Amino acid sequence: MIILTFILLIVAGIGGYYYLYQNNRNPLDDILSSTGKADASRLKDTKRKVDDQFNIAQQKRQTEIDRILDKINKKGMHALSSSERDFLQKYSKT
Repeated sequence: MIILTFILLIVAGIGGYYYLYQNNRNPLDDILSSTGKADASRLKDTKRKVDDQFNIAQQKRQTEIDRILDKINKKGMHALSSSERDFLQKYSKT
C-alpha cells in the first residue's frame, strides 16, 4: 500500500512537471513567485516611484533657485522677498 502511494506521487509529480513544460512555464518561477519574488519586483517598482518623486522635487527646487539667482543678477540682492531669501538660505550649500 505504501509503495503504491509512493508510485502514484511520483507519477503525479512527473505529470505535473510535464504539463508545465508543455505550456512553456517554468515550475521554478511558480515556486519563487509564491515565496516572495513577486514582492521583490513590487518593491523595485515602489523604489523607482520614490526615486522619481525625489528627482522631480529636486528639479523643482533647482528651477526655483535658478529663477531667484536670475532675479539677483538682473535686479540685485535687495529685490528679493523675505521668502526668496529664506529659500536660498535653506538650500544653500555652505
